[in-house]
Amino acid sequence: MVKFLLVIFPVIALSIYPYLDHPPIFLFEDGFVLLDVQTSKPSTLDVLVKLKNDEFYLIDRASERHRLKIPVKESFQYHIAVKPYDVSGSVVFPSRELKDATILIYGDTRNDGKVQKRIISLGKSMGADFLIHLGDIAYTDLDDGDWKKFFEDISNFGKVVFTVKGNHEFPGFRYAEYLYPPSYSFRIGDFNFIVLDGGTFPEVLEVNLKKFLKRNILNVVLIHEPFYTCSNHSSDIFIALQKKFARYLKNYGIRYVISSHDHNYQRIERDGLVQIILGGGGAPLYKVKKKCRGLKAFSENYSFAIMRIHKNKAYLKVYDISGKLIDSLVIGR
Repeated sequence: MVKFLLVIFPVIALSIYPYLDHPPIFLFEDGFVLLDVQTSKPSTLDVLVKLKNDEFYLIDRASERHRLKIPVKESFQYHIAVKPYDVSGSVVFPSRELKDATILIYGDTRNDGKVQKRIISLGKSMGADFLIHLGDIAYTDLDDGDWKKFFEDISNFGKVVFTVKGNHEFPGFRYAEYLYPPSYSFRIGDFNFIVLDGGTFPEVLEVNLKKFLKRNILNVVLIHEPFYTCSNHSSDIFIALQKKFARYLKNYGIRYVISSHDHNYQRIERDGLVQIILGGGGAPLYKVKKKCRGLKAFSENYSFAIMRIHKNKAYLKVYDISGKLIDSLVIGR
């Protein structure tokens, strides 16, 4: 009888109290940090925000889905309570004043969780302040199971996450609801990251590029579909269309493009452009065509990058999931 009670008590407790579908996820919206929390039942969310010289509470009404804007524009500590659970941590605020930052970058996880969890664990151990996912987050945009798996994995990061819309995020309804617009930008120190929707035409890309372009700092383009690739997707229609546009990127001061789409690592230097492909996030791996113009480095293994920004330079190192260094370069003017 005692054993029976010990087994049944946790089940009763879980039926009474809400549980977290995933720990908090932090996004960036309109210059503020956006907190996303999902619970199994409607519940009140309490958030204690601690700054250098101040602290305050935010309380959100009873709901299963909480998206709460944290009204500060600086780094902060937090304590989040959803009875009977709580979690604490710290968030680095992305801004032009931030002269030193570390970013974890990868893409093409689809519905794989094992590789992504490993990448996030390694990124955290290397001191990542931010995470950039380069797209193909879910296998299908409308598959709630894929999204749930992604949120469970990504919530283990516990800091601000940026995302790029991939071709598997089609038609984009869930992506737009949960994450970011197809095109936007964000600033970290002397770097302006321009996120573009690669599933469109060159004329639309150029309009969005001009919209988010900033002068007198280094602009880096983040886009799921690369402009150049030496792998399976080299003949994709949008990549073929965008090759001509890519030749004119240097006229806008763009020298560096970071993408995924092909499931491997590539660094291609062509027509004055450095194209970095980081698609080894968990989807089935692709081969690389070794005899390909401008191919400087590659890996056919699961991989990710750590970008360390220091003032007006970014030091990019690419690793496989065993932690072995694959490639490195310095990004700067």
